[in-house]
Amino acid sequence: MTDANLIDGKAIAADVRATVTLQVAALKASHDLTPGLAVVLVGEDPASHIYVRNKGKQTVAAGMQSFEFKLPVDTSQDDLMAQVAALNADPAVHGILVQMPLPGHLDENAVVNAIDPDKDVDGLHPVNAGRLSLGQDGLVPCTPQGCMILLDSAGATLAQVDLYGKNFALTDDPNLPTWYGYNSVEKHTYFNYARLAGDLTDSLSLKNTVYSYYYKNDTESALD
Repeated sequence: MTDANLIDGKAIAADVRATVTLQVAALKASHDLTPGLAVVLVGEDPASHIYVRNKGKQTVAAGMQSFEFKLPVDTSQDDLMAQVAALNADPAVHGILVQMPLPGHLDENAVVNAIDPDKDVDGLHPVNAGRLSLGQDGLVPCTPQGCMILLDSAGATLAQVDLYGKNFALTDDPNLPTWYGYNSVEKHTYFNYARLAGDLTDSLSLKNTVYSYYYKNDTESALD
């Protein structure tokens, strides 16, 4: 593959974290405000615990406050909704992330809809998804935004690169899952994020692109 371009995600991530750290310090100095991120984890899903632990580490490293709420797997819908409501009302919490997937007996849509849109750092609330679709400012999902940052770092935009039929590989520590599947909201916001970033005239032109994820020597088509 002589025409392949290697994008150093770790180096770019380090640059992003450094920038955020400086911005947090500036916010503290100018407004005496320390951003707080609250993460809610329900159950014992091993991958989710890794994600939450890493999010907490990076939050603290950037100078922000990290709040973790680990709830038992049998947590009721009412108790989880009450936890979200309490975080919505907490002035020390500026961002809320409910780690997905939730145990099967819980209604994920109801939980997402209950999060204050201005604290919805996953960008999944219907208000933020609507703002995204309309080209308005709002919180966007971090994964598609990260994809755009990676493309920008390579000096490429989707308008400059013909992605139709192309494959790409995500490589990671083989002991950690890189991919567990797109849901319809993530697909929708990815296509629209690319379109609204000014790189596509038709978001559906990505529909037939084959995204291949290489994990433990297996290839899995993420989109059909």
